[in-house]
Amino acid sequence: KLASLYRETDRLRDALHVLDVCLREGADIPQVAWEAGLTAFTLKRYEIMLTYLDRYKAAVGDQLWIDYYRATGLLERGEPTAALEAIDHEQELVGEPALHLFIIRGCAFAALDRTEDAQQEFEAALAIPLGTVDYLSAPGISSLLIRALESSKIHLSDKAFETRFEDRLLES
Repeated sequence: KLASLYRETDRLRDALHVLDVCLREGADIPQVAWEAGLTAFTLKRYEIMLTYLDRYKAAVGDQLWIDYYRATGLLERGEPTAALEAIDHEQELVGEPALHLFIIRGCAFAALDRTEDAQQEFEAALAIPLGTVDYLSAPGISSLLIRALESSKIHLSDKAFETRFEDRLLES
């Protein structure tokens, strides 16, 4: 409850500290590890986020969104091959095409210099009408599009892709 209060008052570091203390003191409620993982993700503390998510996954098994966040953290750590494995596992759980899966997979392919594969994934993401994406928040969509834009600038050097992602960002 204290971590929730801290989150509601924009004190995310304090919230993460409280959740971390709970976990270190033996809290066996899986939701605490999940909340710690999401809070660490928001704070861009990817290393520790992976630890919390692994603990959550060990407690509850395969659940939607775990491997999406893991894949994002692995990308941030410079592990695109592991990120691909995680996002492919998430795809198995989701079972259908989804914006966040295309973008993370595209970013991983781009980081591996698999340009054609990355472009395919980004094209698939751009083909999805944003109005149909009801499984992500508006900030989540924007964050993903920014990630794709940055990845395309760094790895693809394709001005046409950059422009399309910039336009999509403005739409979102």
